Amino acid sequence: MSIDGAGREQPGTDEERVGRYVRMAAHPGEGAALADALLHVAANMREAPGCEMYLVNLSADEPDVVWVTELWSDEQSSDRALGGELGQVGLEDVVAHLAAPPELIAVRPLGGVGLPTA
Repeated sequence: MSIDGAGREQPGTDEERVGRYVRMAAHPGEGAALADALLHVAANMREAPGCEMYLVNLSADEPDVVWVTELWSDEQSSDRALGGELGQVGLEDVVAHLAAPPELIAVRPLGGVGLPTA
């Protein structure tokens, strides 16, 4: 992440950005509750420096599966937010609904609609 002349944080460069898709399977019948818990976490991520996107998605064909789309300006921002107090708020509710550990797919964002420009 960089700082502009006015002291504002700017999006990371394409090489620094970190993207992730996280698949979370809830206990049967608890997909909506898991999504609600993750939306609570997402609300806290609005305050996280370097968080460019934290989008909660309910699977269209698996009612108990929730996907989180993450976009961070850099790895350090992700580590600080998810490992710190902001990431811990609501985490207990999320874990209570999980049927299995989350599956993580790491990606390198390249560009497109919705991606802040560096």
